[in-house]
Amino acid sequence: MTTLYIGTYTRGTASQGIYRTVWNARQRAFAPATLAAVADNPSFLIRHGDHLLAVHETADFEGREQGAVAAYACAGSTLRALWMQGTGGADPCHLAASGGVLAVANYSGASVACFDFDDVAGPDGPGGRLRWLTAFEGSSGVPGTRRRQAAPHPHGVYFEGNTLWVPDLGQDCVHRLTLDGQADAKQRWRFPPGSGPRQLALATSKTHSTATAAPARVYVLHELANRVDLLEDGVLRQSVSTLVNATPAADPSAARSTAGSIALAPEGDVLFVSNRGFDSMATFRVDPGTGHLVGPTLTPCDPHPRHFAVLDDVVIVASRDAGTLTAFARVQGVGLGPTLASVEVPAAVCVLPW
Repeated sequence: MTTLYIGTYTRGTASQGIYRTVWNARQRAFAPATLAAVADNPSFLIRHGDHLLAVHETADFEGREQGAVAAYACAGSTLRALWMQGTGGADPCHLAASGGVLAVANYSGASVACFDFDDVAGPDGPGGRLRWLTAFEGSSGVPGTRRRQAAPHPHGVYFEGNTLWVPDLGQDCVHRLTLDGQADAKQRWRFPPGSGPRQLALATSKTHSTATAAPARVYVLHELANRVDLLEDGVLRQSVSTLVNATPAADPSAARSTAGSIALAPEGDVLFVSNRGFDSMATFRVDPGTGHLVGPTLTPCDPHPRHFAVLDDVVIVASRDAGTLTAFARVQGVGLGPTLASVEVPAAVCVLPW
C-alpha cells in the first residue's frame, strides 16, 4: 500500500488544506481521503527525508506581498506543522531541495528564493537562513499572450549538480542559476514567443558531453504552446505537440488547453504529460538511443488534470476541477492502461507518494 498526500487550492474552494489517502495496489482501490493538515493553498508538495515540504501559493503572507513555504512532520494519519516562513515573492508554485539548499519559484513575484537547509530545522532555526533572492525582469516580447506573458513568471526549480534550472513562463526561457543566485545569460535557453515553459523532465544520455554546463538531455514542457521540446547538451533536437491531432476545429476544448505537468517513467522509456482543457494524459514512447519522442497517445481524464504521480504499476492523476484522484494502470514501455479507481479530493492539484 502507498500513502499519498494531496496538495490543493483552498481559496474559493471546498478544500481545507493537505489531504491523505492510501492506494491499495492489491485491491486496486483508494481509501477515502481525509484532511491531514489545515493549510492555505498548499499547491505543491515534496518529500525531504521524513518531512513534507509545501508551498503556500498566496500573496499576502504576514501582511506582505509574498507566499510561504512550510515543513510538516508525519503524525499518524495527520501532518504536524513544524514551521512556516515567507518566500519573499508572491504565489510560490514549486520547490526543490538538494545538498542543503531549498529553492522556491515565486510565480507572481518573478523571483527565486534560496534557503540554507541542512536539515528540516535549519542551521539558524526554523526553515534555515535565506541565502539569496534573485528577481527577473523583462517579458516574452508578446505581452498579453493569454494574459500570462507581460512579466517574468518562474514556474519551476530543478537542481542538477551545482546548477539550478528555472523555466520562466513569462519570458519564454529557462534560466540557469548558480547556487549563489547568479544567472548565466550564455546558458539561458530561449524559445519562440508564446511557448510558456512550465516544467522540465531531466534525463541522462549515454553520449553526454562534459564540455557543456547544460543537462545531457532535458524535456521542456511548454504550457501555452502545448508542446514538449527535447534539448540535448543545450541544443534543440525535437519539438512535439502534446495534443497530437486535436484541433479547435475538431474539438473546441483544444483551443483553450494548456499543458500541466511532465514526468518520465522510472525506466526512462515513457514520458507522460497532462493536458488541461483538452482533458487528457499524453503518453510518448522514448527512443532509447536518441531520446526522441514517439506519439503521443491520448487518454481522457477528469477535468483539469494538473499533476500526477508515476508508481510501479499505476499513474495517479490529480484533477483540480473534478476534485478527484484517478488511478490508471501503467503498462511499462507502452504507457497507460484502463482506469482502475477514483477518489474525491476537493481542488486536487498535486499528488505526492510517500
